[in-house]
Amino acid sequence: MALFFAAFPLLLLFAFSAYVVQARLYLGHWPYYNHPDPKQLGWWIQHNQLQIGFIAFPAVTLAAVVLAVVGRARSREFPIWTIIATAAVASAALLAFARIDPGGFVDWFWD
Repeated sequence: MALFFAAFPLLLLFAFSAYVVQARLYLGHWPYYNHPDPKQLGWWIQHNQLQIGFIAFPAVTLAAVVLAVVGRARSREFPIWTIIATAAVASAALLAFARIDPGGFVDWFWD
């Protein structure tokens, strides 16, 4: 469970990329800021899941680290450093993607 929580930002990044590709296939062009509004595509379940995922990812990553510490306290063989490294790399990848925003898709999603 801790490893799943640690990898959550990467799963979220994959789901977001799939959402953008789905919009590309539906529209016939890459979406850009305010064209169209992502809420107007009619995929409100996916849109809401992504919004909740983006908002919850810091708490989920923190939960992964807490679970890793608790697991290590219970067993000396628990892979604490693997989980913490996975959480750090996955969070850094998501934050870098959001900061760099190739294609302007993050701005499009949150407009």
